[in-house]
Amino acid sequence: MTSLAAPSDTARCEAEARLGALATPPGALGRLGELGVWVASCQGEVPPAPVTDVRLVVFAGA
Repeated sequence: MTSLAAPSDTARCEAEARLGALATPPGALGRLGELGVWVASCQGEVPPAPVTDVRLVVFAGA
């Protein structure tokens, strides 16, 4: 059985700082920005590596 590591707090903080430094207003990316921070935290690296072998991902904006 493969064990999973806990999401990285360091990577989360770095990803939040990187997101905050973008030229978009805070919250302009909606949940997509939160998702990017989560992926970076889970992967433990900023910026996160591309997600491969995806079965289905749905993004919508209003």
